[in-house]
Amino acid sequence: MGDRMIYNFQYESTLLSLNGVNQEKSESKVHEMKFTPELLALDNIDEHAIENPHFLTPIPDNYRNLVYRGIWDSPDPSLPESGFTEKKISISVFDSDLNLISNYSLPNYTYQINNWFVNENGLYLNYAHPRNQKVSENYLVFHIFQFGQVEN
Repeated sequence: MGDRMIYNFQYESTLLSLNGVNQEKSESKVHEMKFTPELLALDNIDEHAIENPHFLTPIPDNYRNLVYRGIWDSPDPSLPESGFTEKKISISVFDSDLNLISNYSLPNYTYQINNWFVNENGLYLNYAHPRNQKVSENYLVFHIFQFGQVEN
């Protein structure tokens, strides 16, 4: 997004922005700290990773002046198992000033969280969750999501 680098930390919901030209910093209004070092003893690191959300790398959408960020959230309690593949996945949409516009929950067992991109058509999410029984090994399928800003 221009001269700005937009980033976040894995266990913290705040989005951060750094202007590469004037070194000006800004951050989103959303802030939810989930990571505390004392929780992370090596004997319970998997449990901590399953029970707590991971905030994925933000993806700027220069076509619509939006920023998307995936959240690999806590496991869905309605599912019979409680592991990494049962974690809920959602997309947060921010405006160019890093104000949260909306959160969109994705259906369980549908999308792969680490294979997505943006182009002029929208946000492409890979329809390839490890437990998605409709996935074919012969095809790479993406669904296109289109988000926009509502004018007042």
